[in-house]
Amino acid sequence: MDTAGTDQILQTLETLCRLEAAMAAYYLACSEQWNAQSSLWMDLAMEEERHEKVLRDLSGLVKAHPDKFQAGMRIEPTAIESFVGNITEMTTDIMKGQASLHTALSFGLGIEESIIEGRFFEVIISSNQKYLKFMEAMARDLAHHRQRIIEEMERVRESVSP
Repeated sequence: MDTAGTDQILQTLETLCRLEAAMAAYYLACSEQWNAQSSLWMDLAMEEERHEKVLRDLSGLVKAHPDKFQAGMRIEPTAIESFVGNITEMTTDIMKGQASLHTALSFGLGIEESIIEGRFFEVIISSNQKYLKFMEAMARDLAHHRQRIIEEMERVRESVSP
């Protein structure tokens, strides 16, 4: 058994959980700041919280069946932590009223289109059906998040156009 590979997977999953939690906090802060878009932000926050829970469940699955999972693309934990720091900083700015709705939407879209968010499913290689179903659901969620944010950006842009 490759314990180093398993340890790498578990460490990365834990770091990704912090990313999902930071994203949920960001979307919750946006919900509080912009009530008119509250349902969008709340939906996104709840999905990020669900992603965090599933990643924690996945950690348990990896621990229970380490032979069914292999480390794939390595994402440096420091890169993820830096990304989390940027999200946390923007969350603070939003809570202080120091960011516009346009900025918040653009930042949210940037998060959803980031390499870390868009490709983190490549950090594990497995044919485990639970894992594969989660990855499929994550891919759908990411596409849905991007589309909803883009639609809201267009709606906001149209409402301020002369």
